[in-house]
Amino acid sequence: MIGVAFFLVLFFMVLLFTFVKVITNGRRINDLESHVPTVLDLKRRIASLESELERVAGVKLPIPPPPVVKEAPAPAAAESVELSLHADPHLIPQQARTASPPAAPSRTREEWEAFVGGKLLNRIGAFALILGVGFFLKYAFDNDWISESLRVIVGAVAGLACLAGAYRTHAKGFQIFAQGLVGAGIAILYLSTYAAFNYYQLVPQTLAFVLMSVVTILALGQGLLYNSFAVALLGWAGAFLTPTLLSTGTNNEIGLFSYLALANIGLLAVLFRSPKWYVLEPLSFAATWLYYISWYDQWYTPEALGVTAFFVLVFWFVFFAADALRLAGLRRPALFTQHSAAIANAAVVFFALFAMIDPAHHEWMGATALMLGVPYAGLAVAVRRNPLADRFAAERNDLVAIALLVVATAVEFVDFETVRWWTIEAAALMMIGFGYRQRIVWRSALVLLGLAILRYLVTDGSFSAESVRVFVALWNARAATLLVLVLGSAFAVWLLRRADPEDLGSERSRLLSVFEFVTTLLAFLLITIELNDLFRSLAIDQPYLTESSLLFVRLLVIGMTWVVFAIVVNEAADWMRSEILAAASIFLALLGGLLIIIRGVSFEPIDDFTPLFNLRVGLMLVTGAGLALLISRIRTHAQPYEWTSKALGTLGVGLVAVAFFLLTGEAFDHYRLLMTNADLSSPELQRLQNLQQLMLSTVWLCLSVALMVVGIWRGLRLQRIIAFALFGITILKIFIYDLSFLETLYRIFSFVGLGVILLAVSYAYQRYKELIFGTSSTTEATPS
Repeated sequence: MIGVAFFLVLFFMVLLFTFVKVITNGRRINDLESHVPTVLDLKRRIASLESELERVAGVKLPIPPPPVVKEAPAPAAAESVELSLHADPHLIPQQARTASPPAAPSRTREEWEAFVGGKLLNRIGAFALILGVGFFLKYAFDNDWISESLRVIVGAVAGLACLAGAYRTHAKGFQIFAQGLVGAGIAILYLSTYAAFNYYQLVPQTLAFVLMSVVTILALGQGLLYNSFAVALLGWAGAFLTPTLLSTGTNNEIGLFSYLALANIGLLAVLFRSPKWYVLEPLSFAATWLYYISWYDQWYTPEALGVTAFFVLVFWFVFFAADALRLAGLRRPALFTQHSAAIANAAVVFFALFAMIDPAHHEWMGATALMLGVPYAGLAVAVRRNPLADRFAAERNDLVAIALLVVATAVEFVDFETVRWWTIEAAALMMIGFGYRQRIVWRSALVLLGLAILRYLVTDGSFSAESVRVFVALWNARAATLLVLVLGSAFAVWLLRRADPEDLGSERSRLLSVFEFVTTLLAFLLITIELNDLFRSLAIDQPYLTESSLLFVRLLVIGMTWVVFAIVVNEAADWMRSEILAAASIFLALLGGLLIIIRGVSFEPIDDFTPLFNLRVGLMLVTGAGLALLISRIRTHAQPYEWTSKALGTLGVGLVAVAFFLLTGEAFDHYRLLMTNADLSSPELQRLQNLQQLMLSTVWLCLSVALMVVGIWRGLRLQRIIAFALFGITILKIFIYDLSFLETLYRIFSFVGLGVILLAVSYAYQRYKELIFGTSSTTEATPS
């Protein structure tokens, strides 16, 4: 069993050793490549100095013989090829530049022989020695040749003898051979201690822990002494296998976690002496938390909260302190594994604390997450004060601190409270980020603001009040939340406009457009949602007719408000010179006009209708005035956008449409009201229907004439085209509907009125053609 267990452990160590060797060789090649520009610069300087010396002295300098270069092993050859590929092309002869790069030379027979005889046989020999000792001990144990105590002593002596032999051979220059002996000696000492405790019960658990720890310290010390990562990795494996090998199956939380904390401190201390073994840090981190998860799943109870939380914080502090000390003395950028371990450390400790604290003490979690983020914020500030600091390390700590702040808020508050606090935090982070020119901070702030908006959208009651009976417009949590979001988004726009364009680059215009649009959209939602719920609350417990009237007026008021809001947005667009706001104002105005047209075409309830003196007329007149004012403002301020002329035309059509449907609705609903009180079988009903259709034709013709007069007077071609369109609609109605359904007398009025008006328009075009077309005509049109 001992031999099989050790074989598995050794196999695992060999795999890890191979992995780390590959990483180390890659880093060495990268380091050499980083020095290539310096070497080439020195070559250029030397050549320039030699040329200048020859010119001044007039003597040709002797060319030194080329140095004798020993054959290098394969890794060095690979490095030289890499250097040649990255060299300055101006220093390479034309023939060499045109020729394909030579292939890396293969190992020579001497190199292969040295590799097999010096290194490969050493590793196999050490492994065979371990297996041989194991098999010998097993055979001796099975045949009771030696006692149990003597077996352990023999193993300990053999292990120490291997270490002593390694020391002597290393002093004589046999480094690789010495490393093999060290690995064998450490493994034998681990096995001997394990056998003394687990198989023979010769020592208590505490003493076995002490002995295993001593062997671990010895292994790490030997690794440093011989500069051997393989030996150090063996010590790491022994350190983290010890709790498993010496486990008695009982709960010993303090003993286990104290040992893990001390083991981590020792291993991280070794890393500071030998940073190239950086892979031990993530391995130690993973092993520690695997032990914790296994223990937590089997043994944790709420009564152990205090002790367990203490050790969780100890584990976190050990790795956090190691990261802080490393960054304080940093002379080159931290590695990806170190960044990953630091981020994982923050995430794992939070989830570990959350799993323990939140079920019983939810109210503590917000403060816990916030306090956990403070050290990361402080470390980020400290790293930036170091002139040689790794910029990504500071940004990484910024992100961790911000993430913990966001999580603390989400844990502490709910629903609209969370949205408000996230928005306030985003504003504060924006001030810090833009004020100190920390790109990662203000970017995170903008992302947090977006997260707050998404949180609002998925919160219950964000679009409709859950209880309209107690609803007070603009004085409720939802309105306060939306107002905070509007102010937060507007604050982002203000900071983006004040920021130095060189700091933001091309991002500035894109971000400005996004947050100007978001600010407008949030304000639009605030107005619409509050008005909608206001009318819902007013309609509660009202009679049917009153409720129907309120629901009818609701959409008209909302549409009119959208048009008024569009004027405000257009004013802001003028002030800020914002194309996105200008486009938004046009869209909002058209949307408001469309809503008021659709809902206002038929008055409800008809019993409350009073011709020309009703709320619909007032609201649609205000809407039309708002559209006219918006058209006037755009023309006066001459907003310099490619789509401005098309927008003016569309707004003009919208204004005419509002007038058309207002007059149509008033004429139609007047007779509809009279018909509701008439006897359906009486001739009076037929007369009212004829008058209704005649009035519609008259209104449309009058509106067409008015548009034509304005178009001719002001020289507005669009109005004249709209007038032609209305003439066409009226002609179709008279020739199709009126001719078919109206009585003779009403047909006469329709056709006579149509003919007179059309002839008048034709005369106006002939009489005022210079005014209409802006040019004088010398010839009259030839009649057909």
